[in-house]
Parts: sequence; C-alpha cells; structure tokens
Amino acid sequence: MAAVIRLALALMLLVVPAAAQTVLDEKRPEITLKVTLARGLSAAPGLYAFLREEAEVTAATYRDMAAEDARAAREAGQRFRPYSMEISDELRFLSPRYASVLRRIAVHTGGAHGNLVLEAVTADRGTGRLIRLDELLGGPKGGRALKAIAGFLAREIARKAHGGKPDESWRAAIRAATAPDVAVLQNFTLARSSLPDRIGGLAFHFAPYEVAPYATGPVEIVVPQALFHDGLKPGIAALFGGEPR
Repeated sequence: MAAVIRLALALMLLVVPAAAQTVLDEKRPEITLKVTLARGLSAAPGLYAFLREEAEVTAATYRDMAAEDARAAREAGQRFRPYSMEISDELRFLSPRYASVLRRIAVHTGGAHGNLVLEAVTADRGTGRLIRLDELLGGPKGGRALKAIAGFLAREIARKAHGGKPDESWRAAIRAATAPDVAVLQNFTLARSSLPDRIGGLAFHFAPYEVAPYATGPVEIVVPQALFHDGLKPGIAALFGGEPR
C-alpha cells in the first residue's frame, strides 16, 4: 500500500530526463554502488520518481550491510572483499495508459559469483496504481485464463531452459514459480504488439536459480495475449491484440 501511495503522489512531478540517467555512482572502500534509470521515462514521471526512490532505498540497504560486514571482518581479523551493487532499468512498454519497466539488480557480496534479482513493474499512468494480474483478468473466464498462463509458463520454461526434460528438483521449482496465483505470477511486463497501440502479451521474468541453474541465466517467457484474451476484464480486452514482439 505504501508503494502505491508513493507512486500516486509522484505523479505530480513534471520534469524527468529523457535519456537513461545514472543517478548514483558511488565508490567506497567497502562497496561500489551504481543506479541507472530507464531511457524514455520522461513520458511517465510518476513511475520514474517511484523507481528512483525504490533504488535509493535498495542502495542504502546494501551500503549499510557492506559497512557492517566490513566492520565485523576487521574485528575478526579477516580480509573483507568489497561488495558491489548495480541497478539498471529498461523501459519495456509504454502506452497512453500503461508503462512497464524491468529492473535488474546485480549484487556481489564476496561469493563465488554475483546474484541477479529481477523486478518487473507495471503502472497505470493515470492512477499511479501498480498493476497485478487481477487488475487485468476477471470473472470465471479470468480464473481459467490464469490457469492457462500458468500452464504455458511451466511448459515453456521446461522447453526453453531444460530442453524439455527438467529433473525432479527443477520440476518442483518450476511448479512453485508458475502456480496459478496472482501473488506468484506478478513479475511481468507488458509486451509490445504487432498491432499499433495494442498489448501483444505478457512477458514473465525469472532470475537465475529460480527455475533453472545459474549458468542458464535469466529466463524470460512471453505469453501471447490470444491465450488469455477471453479472461480479460471488460474495458481491458480492447487494449490487447495482435502477436507479441
């Protein structure tokens, strides 16, 4: 709720840089921090302000964690390897009504390799509301559409990331990550369409280790809008059409 309120209030901001902008580039003995916000968000100033605030909170969290871990290492007489955290945003979709951004948070805290977190954010530009699937799907057909989306994701992850043959541990991970629940299936961006001024589908984003080994990297699955179009709410269905691209 607090995030929704912050985003709605941020709609009052009017001036946003048009190009991608590095808003934080900080080097300390214990950590390097960098934040680059998306190119093209001048058309969605509220979302820009929200993403910048969230990035500042994330950076502060890692800054404090690195300082505390460095202090603990010194007190224990241990060598501390500096941390790094970089946030980069990509504008995936922009229409008069919606804006979608994919945020990548790359973190290295001294292990064998870094970790990557993916955060997808879609907002209604008019109201400032963050959009979940239950904002788009509705009624009995909406429930069936949600199950169709979940099934499509599970099949495509198995095919794309595991050659169609995931082992039992990864099958369990895929089932958990694609459960037909709006609270689970919320890391998506809107997909551009082959038709002008339409939404072609939903792109779901899975970080390394979430549904496949680290070496596979991030997994992105685009669900064509035709698969779930019948389950869209009245007034929303007309915004979707064509093939995703």
